[in-house]
This record gives sequence, C-alpha cells and structure tokens, in this order.
Amino acid sequence: MFEEFGVVGLPIVDAQAEFLGPCRFSETVTVTSTIGELRKKSLVVAHEATNGGNLVVNGREIRAWTERHPDDPARLRVVPIPDVMRERLA
Repeated sequence: MFEEFGVVGLPIVDAQAEFLGPCRFSETVTVTSTIGELRKKSLVVAHEATNGGNLVVNGREIRAWTERHPDDPARLRVVPIPDVMRERLA
C-alpha cells in the first residue's frame, strides 16, 4: 500500500470510545475492527471489544489518507483515497 500509492501513513485524526464493562488482566478480550465508512480522504474504523461474549468497549477512529507534502517533505497532506484502494477496502 505504501509503495503502490505513495501513502506515508494513516494518522488518527479523531478517536472515541465508550467503556461498557470491566476487563481484568487474566481475562481474554476479543477485539473486532471493521471499516465502517469510506469517505473521500479518510476512513472510519469501528472497534468492538468483548469479554466472555459481553460487549465491553465500543469505539471508533477516523484515519486520514496522507502523503508527503510536495513543498515540505517533513509535513503531511491529506489526499483522496484512490479508487482502486476504495474497492479493496469496501
């Protein structure tokens, strides 16, 4: 993905979580992540964590599709997600 499209990362620009139940160190927690929405220049990743079959965390993050800024390679700029990548993520 990085070489094929020139993307340098998918930084998190927003994150939210709702904690619904407890988890302890000795317990096994299962996390399921899905792409909930594809936007023009970003995507929403939804997360659910379950403990013993019970939903304990419901969260989401928004990640931006970025490349190096052409005028300053130390900076990033947000660009549209390529159509071929959108098809792969759908």
